[in-house]
Amino acid sequence: MPRKKEIPNKPRFSFAASRAYELLVELDICSFPVDPKDIISKFCNWQLAGYLELHFNTGHEDPLNIRREQAEAKTIKIRADNDYLIVYDEQVQNSSRIRWTLAHEIGHIVLGHLDHFEATALNRRGLSKKAYGVLEVEAHWFAAELLSPKPILKLFQFEDCPDLVSLMCDISKEAAEKRLAQLAKRDYGYIEAQGKLFRNFYSYCSTRGYLDSIFNTASRYHNSRIYPDLCKHSRVCYHCNAFIEESCQRHCHICGCAVPSVDRYSPLKVSEGFFHIGYDFMYEGKYFPEIQTSNDNRVLFCPVCKNHEFSDNTEYCRICGTALYNKCKNENKIIGGYCRYCPDCGAKAEFKELYDAFQGRASRENFINSHIDLDDYIDYEYWDYICMTIMAWEKNANLFTALADSSAFRDGHDIVVLVKTDTESNIVNSNLEVILQCIQRHGYASVETVRCFSVL
Repeated sequence: MPRKKEIPNKPRFSFAASRAYELLVELDICSFPVDPKDIISKFCNWQLAGYLELHFNTGHEDPLNIRREQAEAKTIKIRADNDYLIVYDEQVQNSSRIRWTLAHEIGHIVLGHLDHFEATALNRRGLSKKAYGVLEVEAHWFAAELLSPKPILKLFQFEDCPDLVSLMCDISKEAAEKRLAQLAKRDYGYIEAQGKLFRNFYSYCSTRGYLDSIFNTASRYHNSRIYPDLCKHSRVCYHCNAFIEESCQRHCHICGCAVPSVDRYSPLKVSEGFFHIGYDFMYEGKYFPEIQTSNDNRVLFCPVCKNHEFSDNTEYCRICGTALYNKCKNENKIIGGYCRYCPDCGAKAEFKELYDAFQGRASRENFINSHIDLDDYIDYEYWDYICMTIMAWEKNANLFTALADSSAFRDGHDIVVLVKTDTESNIVNSNLEVILQCIQRHGYASVETVRCFSVL
């Protein structure tokens, strides 16, 4: 029997964060909010029970002494079966608090607190005050990193709005404020699992999946006085289902229709025999493809001819004359590249015609090459992330533009890339080694060959 370890003198913050990231990666979690109950269900030797459920089923007056110790949850290891039993107080009304509590208990298991140390149960009777405190802090830090991992939070500019973190991650506002404060402090060094975490969450971030998370969490408060204040962070256009994230936005940026002001998003209403919330609760949000732009709202490359060589302050492509900035045609002011209509006045945007002409990605449906059968291939889910690394880290703008609107499919160690034109295919085929290295290095995939074809 291996010798038990001594409880550390101080909390292992880096270790707790690392184990939280590794668990997220292991379970392929790639969006918020993270569901602790779902995590528990994925382990066959982890059992979850409510306090009242256990009380009625066993007849025990105070299962695991939770009431006596004034605890909201407790975890024990059943030695005979090598199982872990997590018991929580299901009477707690705050769902965010329950989620945090369960994440905390998962931390005790994943960090080995019930296996590596002398004590077999986490309670003050079995541990010194200092030792108990160390393990509690570790589990608490694990819970924070599991539900709101710092590497992902850093991708958002939420520094001044804890409400957004609270809604996106479904944690309390107090916890969100602490997480934002921690973002400004020094890191505990690079953790290997961070790379895979970036990879897994990239699609969620780039397609604005966080707006769906914010919207769904806010909708839980539809019958509360705070709902009008929460819904301003993410509403849904009732004409085209686009997410509206700017509280001051008066028109939908996708269809141009008027958007009700936040103060008109009232709590529960009754209409024609059914319940609905303001204007948005009945609608499911939708993401619309975007023309990629830099921080100054200029396109990364010309959407028409794919030219990416721009001189300073130029507003039009030197090759085809396409506008490089999206502007409101009524007010002639620069607006976001994602806008089809001006979010202020509702007039058409400069990019509206470009979006109308957009034909989508190169797909296997329009791939007519008879020599390559893609039926056994599956979508390579991290392809957009790989394309990003080619631009951000490899600095290969020519290859990046050629891969715009491309798709990738995988079969074992083989990846096939589809692009729209022969010109793009020629560029990609001359850079296959770069793509292969990016997939292996940043995609953490075992790939031996990469091939590229045009869909024509």
